[in-house]
Amino acid sequence: MQKECALLEVVGEIVIRHASTRPNASAPISGSRSSTPLRRVRDLLEAEYARTVTIRELAAVAGLSTFHLIRVFRAAFGLPPYKYLEQIRIQQARRLIQLGFPLTHVVHATGFSDQSHLTRYFKRIVGVTPGMYARASRDLGARERVA
Repeated sequence: MQKECALLEVVGEIVIRHASTRPNASAPISGSRSSTPLRRVRDLLEAEYARTVTIRELAAVAGLSTFHLIRVFRAAFGLPPYKYLEQIRIQQARRLIQLGFPLTHVVHATGFSDQSHLTRYFKRIVGVTPGMYARASRDLGARERVA
């Protein structure tokens, strides 16, 4: 979905930039955080974060074109859909690690293809590797039990 969204964003920007009529720069992008189509997309991403979701599927759920969905989703939530999905997956991975699940379980439960895939995204977003995060969570839990 990441590659698909990136390509559609670039193509959409090229079309907008080079179209024969200039879009009104001050006109707001339709769609807001409270719009029903975007809520349905967000709810789908949050409920089914572990499976592979395509941008076309999300656009169908919203009833929008893929270009328009990416633009209004970013305007409403500050991230394109694939980045939003990454955030959800990492949030869930953090929760599972804190609960003490082994990393192999976390990888499959959160929709990453393998442990290096999880590690790459986890470190970029959280700042430490999942293993370091797990050790810190265990150490913190042990200190809380002693206190």
